[in-house]
Amino acid sequence: MKNLIQPIIILCFSLFFVGCFEVTEEVDMNTNGSGDVTLTVNLSESKDNLKAYWKMDQVQGVEVPKKDEIEGEIAKVKKALSAVKGISNVSTTADYEEFVFTISSSFNDVKSLNKGINAVVSELNRTPMPAMKKDNFAYSQGKFTRFFEYMPNWRLNDEEYDNLNISARFVMETARVVGIYRFEEPVKSYTNKKAELSPSKKAVKFETNIADLIKGQASIENEITF
Repeated sequence: MKNLIQPIIILCFSLFFVGCFEVTEEVDMNTNGSGDVTLTVNLSESKDNLKAYWKMDQVQGVEVPKKDEIEGEIAKVKKALSAVKGISNVSTTADYEEFVFTISSSFNDVKSLNKGINAVVSELNRTPMPAMKKDNFAYSQGKFTRFFEYMPNWRLNDEEYDNLNISARFVMETARVVGIYRFEEPVKSYTNKKAELSPSKKAVKFETNIADLIKGQASIENEITF
């Protein structure tokens, strides 16, 4: 599935080629199916390197984007998300001192949220093929589901992973993906073995590094009941 996290990971990897970045997905669900979503890309642990790269045209053969180019891309993403029916209160932030970027919105229902994510993925798509439209979430009374599927050729076996250069493996082993899902009712169960329940029992948190995702040793997928 070309969900939103995958192109963000690829964007960070290809544009900045740094370790120690974190992509955090937060969803606050209301009992009626509406809610709020925030995606945060945090590269603050690599800010010193990024500030040095900012003065260069290329890093390891990859063109370094300029601030106005990044701002343009953020504006396009915001416009695409705002155009989706059922999505409101779209906002973005960009901190070029700490290199932390966020996009957030409210949604009327999960169907609208899925459409919004697909719109953003299409906007981020830089391949000649159209982005596939898939559901990232499902919600019914008493159950919330986070789907996750690998893109074609995205998953590596141990031998393929070991053949990557040291820099690439360092990025994957230090970069993190975090999912935080909050509810109005206490959580009864969840299926992801890497997830943890908050003390209030109304939130579930998942965290893994990119390497485990790449090798298929972890998945974002989770089915939460409450």
